[in-house]
Amino acid sequence: MVFLYQQDLVVTGNIWNLIVNLYLKWYRAQLDMIDLILTQVGSYPTNPRFINTSRYVNWQEVTYLQAVWKQLNLDFQDIEKLLPITLQKRGLLDFSGEILNFFWDSN
Repeated sequence: MVFLYQQDLVVTGNIWNLIVNLYLKWYRAQLDMIDLILTQVGSYPTNPRFINTSRYVNWQEVTYLQAVWKQLNLDFQDIEKLLPITLQKRGLLDFSGEILNFFWDSN
């Protein structure tokens, strides 16, 4: 366990609150890239461009990697479900709201 900033860790009595800041979009991008590579390798036997290289691929390893990727993807989807949902702003409505707040500030 690594403590980057002391203010991110609160230890009180028997209860520990641990705040973790992870950038999960990077992990999603990596899983998507692995999926793309596995899809391309899976098309080797049927793709005429790679028909001669297909015999050099260890298909047991490809099958194993596909199973591992599927499990990692399911686990990552479970983590994503735990995250709070962020609402996207609606462009023009938000812009007009900011203008109204500027002129008639409610503070």
